[in-house]
Amino acid sequence: MDRFRIKKFRYLALAILFLITPMAGTSLAAEYWLQAANLNKTMPDGQVIPMWGFGQCTSGFATCDPPTVPGPELVVPPGDNNLTVNLINNLTGLFVEPVSIVIPGQVPTLAAGSWPTWTDGTTGNRTSLTQRVRSLTYEAIPGATRIYIWNNVKAGTYLYESGTHQQIQVPMGLYGAMRKDAGAGQAYTPTATNPNTTYDSQVTLLFSEIDPAINNAVATNNYGPGKVMTSTNDYKPKYFLINGEPFSPGRGAISPTPAAAVNDAVLIRFLSAGSLDHVPVLHGSHMEILAEDGNLYPFSKQQYSLLLASGKTFDAILTPANAGYIRVYDRRLFLTNAAASPGGMLTYITVGAANQLLTVTKAGTGTGKVTTTNLPGGINCGLDCTENFVSGTMAGLKATPDAGSQFAGWSVDASGTDPTTTVTMNAAKNVTATFTGGAVGGAITLTSPNGGEVWQRNTTQTITWTYTGNPGAYVRIQALKPTGFPASVTFRTPIGANGSGSFTWRIPRFFGRTGNDIKLKISVTTNATITDMSNDFFTLNP
Repeated sequence: MDRFRIKKFRYLALAILFLITPMAGTSLAAEYWLQAANLNKTMPDGQVIPMWGFGQCTSGFATCDPPTVPGPELVVPPGDNNLTVNLINNLTGLFVEPVSIVIPGQVPTLAAGSWPTWTDGTTGNRTSLTQRVRSLTYEAIPGATRIYIWNNVKAGTYLYESGTHQQIQVPMGLYGAMRKDAGAGQAYTPTATNPNTTYDSQVTLLFSEIDPAINNAVATNNYGPGKVMTSTNDYKPKYFLINGEPFSPGRGAISPTPAAAVNDAVLIRFLSAGSLDHVPVLHGSHMEILAEDGNLYPFSKQQYSLLLASGKTFDAILTPANAGYIRVYDRRLFLTNAAASPGGMLTYITVGAANQLLTVTKAGTGTGKVTTTNLPGGINCGLDCTENFVSGTMAGLKATPDAGSQFAGWSVDASGTDPTTTVTMNAAKNVTATFTGGAVGGAITLTSPNGGEVWQRNTTQTITWTYTGNPGAYVRIQALKPTGFPASVTFRTPIGANGSGSFTWRIPRFFGRTGNDIKLKISVTTNATITDMSNDFFTLNP
Protein backbone atom coordinates (compact mmCIF):
# COMPACT_ATOMS: atom_id res chain seq x y z
CA MET A 1 0.00 0.00 0.00
CA ASP A 2 1.52 3.35 -0.97
CA ARG A 3 2.04 6.26 1.41
CA PHE A 4 -0.82 8.36 0.09
CA ARG A 5 -3.40 5.61 0.69
CA ILE A 6 -1.95 4.96 4.16
CA LYS A 7 -2.37 8.62 5.03
CA LYS A 8 -5.97 8.56 3.75
CA PHE A 9 -6.90 5.78 6.18
CA ARG A 10 -4.95 7.35 9.00
CA TYR A 11 -6.63 10.70 8.60
CA LEU A 12 -10.08 9.21 8.06
CA ALA A 13 -9.78 7.95 11.64
CA LEU A 14 -8.71 11.45 12.69
CA ALA A 15 -11.73 12.94 10.91
CA ILE A 16 -14.05 10.59 12.82
CA LEU A 17 -12.46 11.77 16.08
CA PHE A 18 -13.32 15.35 15.07
CA LEU A 19 -16.98 14.41 15.00
CA ILE A 20 -17.17 12.59 18.33
CA THR A 21 -14.98 14.85 20.51
CA PRO A 22 -16.98 17.00 22.93
CA MET A 23 -16.59 20.76 23.08
CA ALA A 24 -14.24 22.00 25.78
CA GLY A 25 -13.51 25.41 27.22
CA THR A 26 -10.81 27.44 25.51
CA SER A 27 -7.66 29.12 26.76
CA LEU A 28 -5.25 31.16 24.69
CA ALA A 29 -2.04 30.54 26.68
CA ALA A 30 -0.27 29.09 23.62
CA GLU A 31 -1.55 31.05 20.64
CA TYR A 32 -0.01 31.43 17.19
CA TRP A 33 -0.87 33.41 14.09
CA LEU A 34 0.32 31.76 10.88
CA GLN A 35 0.06 32.60 7.22
CA ALA A 36 0.14 30.06 4.38
CA ALA A 37 1.98 31.68 1.47
CA ASN A 38 4.18 31.07 -1.57
CA LEU A 39 7.96 30.94 -1.57
CA ASN A 40 10.81 29.90 -3.85
CA LYS A 41 13.52 27.65 -2.43
CA THR A 42 16.92 27.42 -4.12
CA MET A 43 18.66 24.05 -4.04
CA PRO A 44 22.48 23.68 -3.81
CA ASP A 45 22.65 22.94 -7.56
CA GLY A 46 20.93 26.25 -8.34
CA GLN A 47 17.47 24.86 -9.17
CA VAL A 48 14.68 27.07 -7.83
CA ILE A 49 11.69 25.13 -6.47
CA PRO A 50 8.27 26.81 -6.05
CA MET A 51 6.84 25.88 -2.65
CA TRP A 52 4.17 26.76 -0.10
CA GLY A 53 5.00 27.30 3.56
CA PHE A 54 3.81 28.64 6.89
CA GLY A 55 5.12 31.93 8.27
CA GLN A 56 4.57 33.36 11.76
CA CYS A 57 2.63 36.60 12.18
CA THR A 58 2.51 39.14 15.02
CA SER A 59 -0.10 41.63 16.22
CA GLY A 60 -2.75 39.41 14.76
CA PHE A 61 -2.00 39.33 11.03
CA ALA A 62 -0.61 42.89 10.92
CA THR A 63 2.96 41.71 10.25
CA CYS A 64 3.90 38.29 8.93
CA ASP A 65 7.33 36.73 8.56
CA PRO A 66 8.13 35.21 5.16
CA PRO A 67 6.97 31.59 4.91
CA THR A 68 9.53 28.85 5.57
CA VAL A 69 9.77 25.11 5.00
CA PRO A 70 9.28 23.66 7.53
CA GLY A 71 7.05 26.21 9.23
CA PRO A 72 7.85 27.72 12.64
CA GLU A 73 7.95 25.27 15.54
CA LEU A 74 4.83 25.41 17.72
CA VAL A 75 5.56 25.03 21.44
CA VAL A 76 2.99 24.45 24.17
CA PRO A 77 4.45 25.16 27.64
CA PRO A 78 4.45 22.40 30.28
CA GLY A 79 1.32 22.54 32.38
CA ASP A 80 -0.75 24.20 29.63
CA ASN A 81 -3.19 21.97 27.78
CA ASN A 82 -4.32 24.57 25.25
CA LEU A 83 -3.16 25.51 21.77
CA THR A 84 -4.79 27.98 19.40
CA VAL A 85 -3.63 28.54 15.81
CA ASN A 86 -5.04 31.44 13.79
CA LEU A 87 -4.47 30.79 10.09
CA ILE A 88 -4.72 33.15 7.10
CA ASN A 89 -4.55 31.79 3.56
CA ASN A 90 -2.28 34.10 1.55
CA LEU A 91 -1.60 31.67 -1.30
CA THR A 92 -1.46 33.34 -4.71
CA GLY A 93 -0.67 32.29 -8.27
CA LEU A 94 -2.17 30.20 -11.03
CA PHE A 95 -3.09 27.37 -8.63
CA VAL A 96 -4.53 28.26 -5.21
CA GLU A 97 -6.59 26.20 -2.80
CA PRO A 98 -8.21 26.32 0.61
CA VAL A 99 -5.82 25.22 3.39
CA SER A 100 -6.19 24.02 6.97
CA ILE A 101 -4.17 22.69 9.90
CA VAL A 102 -4.29 19.31 11.65
CA ILE A 103 -2.00 17.73 14.24
CA PRO A 104 -2.07 13.92 14.01
CA GLY A 105 -2.14 12.52 17.54
CA GLN A 106 -3.84 15.60 19.03
CA VAL A 107 -7.63 15.74 19.14
CA PRO A 108 -9.01 19.19 18.24
CA THR A 109 -11.84 20.96 19.97
CA LEU A 110 -15.10 20.55 18.10
CA ALA A 111 -16.34 23.90 16.83
CA ALA A 112 -19.09 24.89 14.49
CA GLY A 113 -18.17 23.73 11.00
CA SER A 114 -15.13 21.72 12.14
CA TRP A 115 -16.30 18.54 10.45
CA PRO A 116 -14.53 17.37 7.26
CA THR A 117 -15.03 19.16 3.96
CA TRP A 118 -16.10 17.01 1.03
CA THR A 119 -14.77 17.17 -2.53
CA ASP A 120 -17.86 19.11 -3.65
CA GLY A 121 -17.07 21.84 -1.10
CA THR A 122 -19.89 20.94 1.31
CA THR A 123 -19.55 20.06 4.99
CA GLY A 124 -21.70 18.17 7.44
CA ASN A 125 -23.20 14.74 6.89
CA ARG A 126 -22.36 12.87 3.73
CA THR A 127 -25.21 13.20 1.24
CA SER A 128 -23.82 11.35 -1.79
CA LEU A 129 -21.84 8.18 -2.40
CA THR A 130 -19.60 10.15 -4.76
CA GLN A 131 -18.43 12.48 -2.00
CA ARG A 132 -14.88 12.03 -0.72
CA VAL A 133 -13.01 13.89 2.00
CA ARG A 134 -11.07 16.86 0.59
CA SER A 135 -10.18 18.36 3.94
CA LEU A 136 -10.03 16.73 7.38
CA THR A 137 -11.34 19.88 9.03
CA TYR A 138 -12.84 23.20 8.05
CA GLU A 139 -10.81 25.24 5.58
CA ALA A 140 -9.46 28.73 5.13
CA ILE A 141 -10.26 29.74 1.56
CA PRO A 142 -7.80 32.06 -0.25
CA GLY A 143 -7.75 35.44 1.50
CA ALA A 144 -9.73 34.19 4.52
CA THR A 145 -8.83 33.21 8.10
CA ARG A 146 -9.74 30.30 10.37
CA ILE A 147 -9.10 29.44 14.02
CA TYR A 148 -8.03 25.94 15.13
CA ILE A 149 -8.16 24.99 18.83
CA TRP A 150 -6.88 22.07 20.87
CA ASN A 151 -7.86 22.00 24.57
CA ASN A 152 -6.32 18.71 25.68
CA VAL A 153 -2.79 18.84 24.29
CA LYS A 154 -0.72 15.78 25.18
CA ALA A 155 3.01 15.87 25.85
CA GLY A 156 5.28 14.69 23.04
CA THR A 157 6.54 15.53 19.57
CA TYR A 158 4.05 15.91 16.72
CA LEU A 159 3.81 16.99 13.10
CA TYR A 160 1.41 19.78 12.17
CA GLU A 161 0.42 20.03 8.52
CA SER A 162 -2.30 21.08 6.17
CA GLY A 163 -5.32 18.82 6.44
CA THR A 164 -6.51 19.77 2.95
CA HIS A 165 -5.59 18.01 -0.33
CA GLN A 166 -2.68 16.45 1.52
CA GLN A 167 -1.09 14.59 -1.38
CA ILE A 168 -0.25 18.04 -2.78
CA GLN A 169 -0.16 20.52 0.08
CA VAL A 170 2.19 18.59 2.36
CA PRO A 171 4.82 17.94 -0.39
CA MET A 172 4.47 21.62 -1.35
CA GLY A 173 5.75 22.49 2.14
CA LEU A 174 2.78 23.09 4.46
CA TYR A 175 4.13 21.31 7.53
CA GLY A 176 6.12 21.90 10.71
CA ALA A 177 6.93 20.52 14.19
CA MET A 178 4.84 20.91 17.34
CA ARG A 179 6.01 19.91 20.83
CA LYS A 180 4.99 19.95 24.44
CA ASP A 181 6.99 18.74 27.46
CA ALA A 182 5.48 17.09 30.51
CA GLY A 183 7.62 19.35 32.71
CA ALA A 184 10.66 21.61 32.62
CA GLY A 185 13.40 19.55 30.94
CA GLN A 186 11.19 16.47 31.01
CA ALA A 187 9.82 15.10 27.75
CA TYR A 188 7.21 12.75 29.26
CA THR A 189 5.84 11.80 32.65
CA PRO A 190 8.18 8.98 33.76
CA THR A 191 6.99 5.52 34.65
CA ALA A 192 8.48 2.80 36.84
CA THR A 193 9.69 0.92 33.74
CA ASN A 194 10.67 3.96 31.66
CA PRO A 195 11.90 6.51 34.23
CA ASN A 196 14.58 8.45 32.31
CA THR A 197 12.59 11.06 30.40
CA THR A 198 14.53 14.16 31.52
CA TYR A 199 16.97 15.92 29.21
CA ASP A 200 19.61 18.68 29.29
CA SER A 201 19.26 19.94 25.72
CA GLN A 202 17.16 19.16 22.67
CA VAL A 203 17.31 19.22 18.89
CA THR A 204 14.64 18.71 16.22
CA LEU A 205 15.36 16.74 13.02
CA LEU A 206 12.49 16.92 10.52
CA PHE A 207 12.92 14.76 7.40
CA SER A 208 11.17 15.56 4.09
CA GLU A 209 11.58 15.39 0.31
CA ILE A 210 10.91 17.42 -2.83
CA ASP A 211 9.82 16.14 -6.23
CA PRO A 212 10.39 19.21 -8.48
CA ALA A 213 8.01 17.85 -11.12
CA ILE A 214 5.08 17.98 -8.69
CA ASN A 215 5.94 21.44 -7.38
CA ASN A 216 6.37 22.87 -10.87
CA ALA A 217 3.11 21.31 -12.06
CA VAL A 218 1.23 22.89 -9.16
CA ALA A 219 2.90 26.29 -9.64
CA THR A 220 2.05 26.37 -13.36
CA ASN A 221 -1.51 25.05 -12.88
CA ASN A 222 -0.66 21.83 -14.70
CA TYR A 223 -1.80 19.51 -11.91
CA GLY A 224 -5.24 17.88 -11.83
CA PRO A 225 -7.69 15.92 -13.98
CA GLY A 226 -6.98 16.30 -17.67
CA LYS A 227 -3.73 18.22 -17.08
CA VAL A 228 -0.06 17.37 -17.58
CA MET A 229 0.19 15.74 -14.13
CA THR A 230 -3.03 14.07 -12.99
CA SER A 231 -1.86 12.56 -9.67
CA THR A 232 1.12 12.02 -7.40
CA ASN A 233 1.33 8.29 -8.17
CA ASP A 234 4.59 8.79 -10.07
CA TYR A 235 6.31 10.40 -7.08
CA LYS A 236 10.07 10.69 -7.68
CA PRO A 237 11.77 13.07 -5.23
CA LYS A 238 15.21 14.42 -6.16
CA TYR A 239 15.96 16.50 -3.07
CA PHE A 240 16.06 15.13 0.47
CA LEU A 241 15.95 17.54 3.39
CA ILE A 242 16.60 17.69 7.13
CA ASN A 243 14.96 20.74 8.73
CA GLY A 244 14.19 22.04 5.26
CA GLU A 245 17.74 21.91 3.90
CA PRO A 246 19.71 19.34 1.91
CA PHE A 247 23.36 18.92 2.85
CA SER A 248 25.90 20.86 0.82
CA PRO A 249 29.41 22.26 1.35
CA GLY A 250 29.02 25.18 3.69
CA ARG A 251 26.12 23.64 5.59
CA GLY A 252 27.23 23.82 9.21
CA ALA A 253 26.34 21.58 12.12
CA ILE A 254 23.14 21.78 14.18
CA SER A 255 23.60 22.91 17.77
CA PRO A 256 21.14 21.59 20.37
CA THR A 257 19.35 24.07 22.63
CA PRO A 258 20.97 24.81 25.01
CA ALA A 259 24.43 23.75 23.83
CA ALA A 260 25.15 20.08 24.56
CA ALA A 261 28.15 19.01 26.64
CA VAL A 262 29.77 15.60 27.02
CA ASN A 263 27.53 13.15 28.95
CA ASP A 264 24.50 15.45 28.65
CA ALA A 265 21.15 13.88 27.87
CA VAL A 266 20.29 15.25 24.43
CA LEU A 267 16.66 14.78 23.38
CA ILE A 268 16.41 14.24 19.61
CA ARG A 269 12.96 14.79 18.14
CA PHE A 270 12.66 12.87 14.85
CA LEU A 271 9.77 13.72 12.50
CA SER A 272 8.92 12.84 8.90
CA ALA A 273 6.81 15.03 6.62
CA GLY A 274 7.99 13.06 3.58
CA SER A 275 6.23 10.40 1.57
CA LEU A 276 9.04 7.82 1.72
CA ASP A 277 10.41 5.77 4.59
CA HIS A 278 13.75 6.92 5.99
CA VAL A 279 16.21 5.33 8.43
CA PRO A 280 18.09 7.95 10.48
CA VAL A 281 21.42 6.62 11.78
CA LEU A 282 23.63 8.12 14.49
CA HIS A 283 27.06 7.25 13.13
CA GLY A 284 29.17 5.66 15.87
CA SER A 285 26.60 6.34 18.60
CA HIS A 286 23.45 4.80 19.98
CA MET A 287 20.31 6.33 21.46
CA GLU A 288 17.52 5.42 23.87
CA ILE A 289 14.18 5.44 22.02
CA LEU A 290 11.64 6.86 24.49
CA ALA A 291 8.45 7.37 22.55
CA GLU A 292 6.73 6.98 19.20
CA ASP A 293 4.02 9.30 17.85
CA GLY A 294 3.85 11.04 21.24
CA ASN A 295 3.29 7.77 23.13
CA LEU A 296 5.84 6.82 25.80
CA TYR A 297 7.11 3.24 25.45
CA PRO A 298 6.64 0.88 28.42
CA PHE A 299 10.40 0.29 28.17
CA SER A 300 12.99 2.37 26.31
CA LYS A 301 15.03 0.72 23.55
CA GLN A 302 18.72 1.13 22.66
CA GLN A 303 19.20 1.52 18.90
CA TYR A 304 21.68 2.96 16.40
CA SER A 305 18.90 3.76 13.93
CA LEU A 306 15.13 3.79 13.61
CA LEU A 307 12.52 3.36 10.89
CA LEU A 308 10.99 6.79 10.29
CA ALA A 309 7.93 6.15 8.14
CA SER A 310 5.79 8.85 6.56
CA GLY A 311 4.09 11.00 9.19
CA LYS A 312 5.91 9.33 12.12
CA THR A 313 7.62 10.96 15.09
CA PHE A 314 10.09 9.53 17.62
CA ASP A 315 11.74 10.91 20.74
CA ALA A 316 15.18 9.57 21.64
CA ILE A 317 17.89 10.38 24.19
CA LEU A 318 21.51 10.62 23.04
CA THR A 319 24.26 10.70 25.69
CA PRO A 320 27.48 11.70 23.85
CA ALA A 321 30.73 10.38 25.33
CA ASN A 322 33.04 12.78 23.48
CA ALA A 323 33.08 16.35 22.26
CA GLY A 324 32.89 16.88 18.51
CA TYR A 325 30.31 16.18 15.83
CA ILE A 326 27.89 13.28 15.55
CA ARG A 327 26.97 12.48 11.97
CA VAL A 328 23.28 11.81 11.30
CA TYR A 329 22.27 10.44 7.91
CA ASP A 330 19.62 8.39 6.18
CA ARG A 331 20.65 4.72 6.00
CA ARG A 332 18.62 4.41 2.79
CA LEU A 333 21.33 6.62 1.26
CA PHE A 334 19.21 9.50 0.02
CA LEU A 335 22.46 11.46 0.06
CA THR A 336 22.33 13.37 -3.22
CA ASN A 337 21.04 16.72 -4.44
CA ALA A 338 19.53 15.63 -7.75
CA ALA A 339 22.62 13.83 -9.15
CA ALA A 340 25.24 15.65 -7.05
CA SER A 341 26.94 14.11 -4.03
CA PRO A 342 27.42 14.65 -1.13
CA GLY A 343 24.00 16.01 -0.33
CA GLY A 344 20.57 15.05 0.88
CA MET A 345 19.76 13.72 4.33
CA LEU A 346 23.05 14.34 6.11
CA THR A 347 23.76 16.64 9.04
CA TYR A 348 25.89 16.89 12.19
CA ILE A 349 24.99 17.47 15.83
CA THR A 350 27.47 19.59 17.78
CA VAL A 351 28.67 18.32 21.16
CA GLY A 352 30.81 20.73 23.17
CA ALA A 353 31.65 24.38 22.70
CA ALA A 354 32.36 25.30 19.07
CA ASN A 355 34.85 28.05 19.98
CA GLN A 356 37.89 27.46 17.75
CA LEU A 357 37.61 29.79 14.76
CA LEU A 358 38.88 28.71 11.34
CA THR A 359 39.31 31.57 8.87
CA VAL A 360 40.08 30.93 5.21
CA THR A 361 41.45 33.71 3.01
CA LYS A 362 41.77 33.52 -0.77
CA ALA A 363 44.80 35.12 -2.39
CA GLY A 364 46.51 35.39 -5.79
CA THR A 365 45.48 36.51 -9.24
CA GLY A 366 43.12 33.59 -9.86
CA THR A 367 39.71 32.73 -8.46
CA GLY A 368 38.13 29.65 -6.93
CA LYS A 369 36.35 28.36 -3.85
CA VAL A 370 37.30 26.50 -0.70
CA THR A 371 34.91 24.09 1.01
CA THR A 372 35.13 21.73 3.96
CA THR A 373 35.21 18.08 2.97
CA ASN A 374 34.38 16.53 6.36
CA LEU A 375 33.19 17.52 9.84
CA PRO A 376 30.99 19.50 9.87
CA GLY A 377 31.00 20.97 6.36
CA GLY A 378 30.73 24.60 7.43
CA ILE A 379 33.21 26.43 5.18
CA ASN A 380 32.10 27.58 1.74
CA CYS A 381 34.60 30.30 0.92
CA GLY A 382 33.04 32.82 -1.38
CA LEU A 383 29.86 32.75 0.68
CA ASP A 384 31.22 32.18 4.18
CA CYS A 385 34.93 31.87 4.91
CA THR A 386 34.74 31.34 8.67
CA GLU A 387 33.47 28.58 10.94
CA ASN A 388 33.71 27.80 14.64
CA PHE A 389 34.76 24.23 15.42
CA VAL A 390 34.81 22.13 18.57
CA SER A 391 38.39 21.89 19.85
CA GLY A 392 40.27 18.90 18.45
CA THR A 393 38.20 18.65 15.27
CA MET A 394 40.10 17.76 12.09
CA ALA A 395 38.67 20.08 9.46
CA GLY A 396 39.32 19.00 5.87
CA LEU A 397 39.54 21.68 3.19
CA LYS A 398 39.26 21.40 -0.58
CA ALA A 399 40.28 24.07 -3.11
CA THR A 400 38.47 24.16 -6.45
CA PRO A 401 39.72 26.76 -8.97
CA ASP A 402 37.42 28.45 -11.42
CA ALA A 403 37.89 27.89 -15.17
CA GLY A 404 41.06 29.62 -16.29
CA SER A 405 42.56 29.61 -12.78
CA GLN A 406 44.80 27.15 -10.97
CA PHE A 407 45.30 26.30 -7.35
CA ALA A 408 48.86 27.15 -6.27
CA GLY A 409 48.96 26.05 -2.64
CA TRP A 410 48.10 26.50 1.05
CA SER A 411 49.92 28.72 3.52
CA VAL A 412 49.92 30.05 7.12
CA ASP A 413 48.32 27.21 9.18
CA ALA A 414 48.35 24.72 6.28
CA SER A 415 50.87 23.83 3.60
CA GLY A 416 51.33 21.94 0.35
CA THR A 417 50.01 22.15 -3.18
CA ASP A 418 47.53 19.26 -3.06
CA PRO A 419 44.00 20.69 -3.50
CA THR A 420 42.96 19.01 -0.23
CA THR A 421 44.42 19.59 3.22
CA THR A 422 43.51 19.00 6.87
CA VAL A 423 43.66 21.47 9.76
CA THR A 424 43.50 20.29 13.38
CA MET A 425 41.44 22.80 15.32
CA ASN A 426 43.29 22.78 18.66
CA ALA A 427 43.42 26.59 18.50
CA ALA A 428 42.16 29.38 16.27
CA LYS A 429 43.60 28.84 12.76
CA ASN A 430 44.07 30.95 9.65
CA VAL A 431 44.55 29.36 6.25
CA THR A 432 45.33 31.07 2.95
CA ALA A 433 44.47 29.42 -0.36
CA THR A 434 46.31 30.90 -3.33
CA PHE A 435 44.84 30.76 -6.82
CA THR A 436 46.76 31.92 -9.88
CA GLY A 437 45.40 33.05 -13.22
CA GLY A 438 45.80 30.96 -16.38
CA ALA A 439 49.57 30.48 -16.68
CA VAL A 440 51.21 31.84 -19.85
CA GLY A 441 51.76 28.91 -22.17
CA GLY A 442 50.08 26.58 -19.70
CA ALA A 443 49.52 23.28 -21.57
CA ILE A 444 49.96 19.54 -21.27
CA THR A 445 50.89 17.10 -24.04
CA LEU A 446 50.59 13.31 -23.91
CA THR A 447 53.77 11.93 -25.51
CA SER A 448 53.28 8.16 -25.05
CA PRO A 449 51.19 6.37 -26.07
CA ASN A 450 50.28 8.83 -28.79
CA GLY A 451 48.92 6.44 -31.41
CA GLY A 452 50.14 3.37 -33.27
CA GLU A 453 51.84 1.63 -30.32
CA VAL A 454 51.24 -2.06 -29.70
CA TRP A 455 51.18 -2.95 -26.00
CA GLN A 456 50.62 -6.33 -24.42
CA ARG A 457 48.10 -6.92 -21.65
CA ASN A 458 49.57 -8.13 -18.36
CA THR A 459 52.73 -6.09 -18.94
CA THR A 460 54.09 -2.87 -17.43
CA GLN A 461 54.17 0.18 -19.69
CA THR A 462 55.11 3.83 -19.12
CA ILE A 463 52.76 6.70 -19.89
CA THR A 464 54.62 10.00 -20.40
CA TRP A 465 53.70 13.66 -20.89
CA THR A 466 55.17 17.15 -20.93
CA TYR A 467 53.72 20.39 -19.63
CA THR A 468 54.46 24.10 -19.49
CA GLY A 469 53.39 26.73 -17.00
CA ASN A 470 52.10 25.67 -13.61
CA PRO A 471 48.80 23.90 -14.23
CA GLY A 472 48.63 22.09 -10.88
CA ALA A 473 49.95 19.28 -8.76
CA TYR A 474 48.05 16.26 -10.10
CA VAL A 475 46.80 14.82 -13.38
CA ARG A 476 44.00 12.41 -14.18
CA ILE A 477 44.56 9.75 -16.83
CA GLN A 478 41.65 7.90 -18.43
CA ALA A 479 41.73 4.97 -20.83
CA LEU A 480 39.05 5.48 -23.51
CA LYS A 481 37.51 2.99 -25.90
CA PRO A 482 36.75 3.93 -29.53
CA THR A 483 33.19 4.85 -28.58
CA GLY A 484 34.54 7.56 -26.31
CA PHE A 485 33.15 6.02 -23.12
CA PRO A 486 35.62 5.63 -20.25
CA ALA A 487 37.09 2.19 -19.87
CA SER A 488 37.46 0.58 -16.48
CA VAL A 489 40.55 2.46 -15.25
CA THR A 490 41.24 6.03 -14.21
CA PHE A 491 44.53 7.11 -12.60
CA ARG A 492 45.35 10.14 -10.45
CA THR A 493 49.05 10.85 -10.10
CA PRO A 494 51.42 13.78 -9.46
CA ILE A 495 52.10 15.87 -12.54
CA GLY A 496 55.86 15.56 -12.17
CA ALA A 497 58.70 18.05 -12.03
CA ASN A 498 60.71 20.14 -14.53
CA GLY A 499 57.98 20.17 -17.14
CA SER A 500 57.58 16.40 -17.64
CA GLY A 501 55.96 13.48 -15.89
CA SER A 502 55.35 9.76 -16.16
CA PHE A 503 53.16 6.98 -14.77
CA THR A 504 53.85 3.24 -14.75
CA TRP A 505 50.77 1.28 -15.81
CA ARG A 506 50.45 -2.42 -15.13
CA ILE A 507 47.86 -3.31 -17.80
CA PRO A 508 45.30 -5.77 -16.39
CA ARG A 509 45.08 -9.12 -18.16
CA PHE A 510 41.42 -8.63 -19.04
CA PHE A 511 41.35 -4.88 -19.55
CA GLY A 512 39.40 -3.68 -22.59
CA ARG A 513 38.55 -7.15 -23.90
CA THR A 514 35.49 -5.80 -25.74
CA GLY A 515 37.81 -3.80 -28.01
CA ASN A 516 41.56 -3.71 -28.56
CA ASP A 517 41.90 -0.11 -29.72
CA ILE A 518 42.45 2.38 -26.86
CA LYS A 519 43.18 6.08 -26.45
CA LEU A 520 44.42 7.84 -23.33
CA LYS A 521 43.19 11.20 -22.08
CA ILE A 522 45.17 13.29 -19.60
CA SER A 523 43.87 16.36 -17.75
CA VAL A 524 44.97 18.54 -14.86
CA THR A 525 42.81 17.99 -11.77
CA THR A 526 42.87 21.65 -10.75
CA ASN A 527 41.98 22.94 -14.22
CA ALA A 528 40.08 20.54 -16.48
CA THR A 529 40.53 22.87 -19.47
CA ILE A 530 44.22 21.86 -19.58
CA THR A 531 43.98 18.48 -21.27
CA ASP A 532 45.31 16.33 -24.12
CA MET A 533 44.52 12.99 -25.75
CA SER A 534 46.44 10.41 -27.79
CA ASN A 535 46.52 11.54 -31.41
CA ASP A 536 45.34 8.12 -32.53
CA PHE A 537 44.43 4.72 -31.13
CA PHE A 538 47.04 2.30 -29.87
CA THR A 539 46.54 -1.46 -29.72
CA LEU A 540 46.34 -3.84 -26.79
CA ASN A 541 47.12 -7.45 -27.62
CA PRO A 542 46.27 -10.45 -25.39
